[in-house]
Amino acid sequence: MNAKFAYLAIAIVVMANVAGQILFKVTADHVRAKAEQGVAAYFANPWIWLALLFYGGAIVVWIRLLQSVPLSAAYPAMALVFVLVPLAGIVLFHEAQGPRFFAGVVLIAVGVWLTSARP
Repeated sequence: MNAKFAYLAIAIVVMANVAGQILFKVTADHVRAKAEQGVAAYFANPWIWLALLFYGGAIVVWIRLLQSVPLSAAYPAMALVFVLVPLAGIVLFHEAQGPRFFAGVVLIAVGVWLTSARP
């Protein structure tokens, strides 16, 4: 796998994880009113199946990526999920965050950049 496709694969895995987390939140919001149904309400909701499909796809792409890219090189990019999911929560679900959150986002992004830089 050449470098261009490796970066694309990492982006696909990160975005699939973000999409899955967003869909888990959508599922949680939809089943909140059906608490009496218990866990069955989760599996009756179509959003959870789409989330699991994203996760399944991410696993396949991740394993393919790891066939040609060292884990120590690919894995730090997964930290971007910790940036993108909360930002999606702010935009899509109107969740509030303060200055410390945004400072943390910057630190994570810098950490991803530092760990992905090759000597």
